[in-house]
Amino acid sequence: YVGMGAKRVSELFTRAKETAPSIIFIDEIDAVGKSRGGQNNEEREATLNQLLTEMDGFEESSGVMVIAATNKIEVLDDALLRAGRFDRRVHIGLPDFNERVETIKLYLHAKTHRIDIEKVARLTIGFNSAALATLVNEAALHALRLNKLVIEESDIEAVREKVLLGKFKIQNYTVHERRIQALYQAAKAITAAWLEVEFNKIGILSSHFVPHHHEILSKSALENELKVLLAGRIATKNHYGELFSNAKDDIKAAKLLTYQITEEFYMVESYSTSPQNSEQILLDASDEVTALLSKLEPVLVVVKEYLLDNESINMEETRALINEVF
Repeated sequence: YVGMGAKRVSELFTRAKETAPSIIFIDEIDAVGKSRGGQNNEEREATLNQLLTEMDGFEESSGVMVIAATNKIEVLDDALLRAGRFDRRVHIGLPDFNERVETIKLYLHAKTHRIDIEKVARLTIGFNSAALATLVNEAALHALRLNKLVIEESDIEAVREKVLLGKFKIQNYTVHERRIQALYQAAKAITAAWLEVEFNKIGILSSHFVPHHHEILSKSALENELKVLLAGRIATKNHYGELFSNAKDDIKAAKLLTYQITEEFYMVESYSTSPQNSEQILLDASDEVTALLSKLEPVLVVVKEYLLDNESINMEETRALINEVF
């Protein structure tokens, strides 16, 4: 019924305040927190408006903490992410090799097995924790169907494709694709570390850069971010002699960033956002990245191999590898 969602939000916050200290956890907040406008849903928007109102009424001394989870932060209404609401974000990415080892150990803890856990971890790049749990449970059921008392690697292999091709549809690179992606991400990592573009972790599957903490950004800072976005494409093009589709998201982001640089800086100087300005910014950035990657080629090789072995690298580890070579 219209208004029921807003009423329940109000009742929830009232109860949380009455029982403080307390935590309100909202799972899949994108179900009610999508950007308003477009195809309006009166009930959902009323619920969202009530949630915003309740969060505005919070005081630090209220004793109530609100935590939400989503896999689609890009669709959330901007008002939800403003200061005083959900202004602290913790990104939880896919587990890397070491994290998968520990996760598999956890799920196998109460089960009898003869499994090389590190080998299984290397075979499960792209698996999230839920998929790893399913893999172990399916392997246990497979062993049971064969009247075995011990889970073996053959059971893991027998059900791995089922998990990959079933409900989870997890990204699964070939060996060649892993090497392409490792080179791509290694180029981004060393470019970011060299240019002081802060990142938490860059892995074969994803990149997690530190969000801006300043309202005023310099032209050089934005241009350095642009160079990081271009680095992977340039590195793989130079090495393999052709372009790959894994660059599409970074290229899209680079075009948007180029437009931002043109609009915020060159428009002031020339009073026009001519295409020539945007094209020249991209060309200049590409030339500088090409020269930088040529200079850092020995580091690029080392970081690529590091990613192939460990699947992710942080800023400090990248700097350490650069310092070892230079």
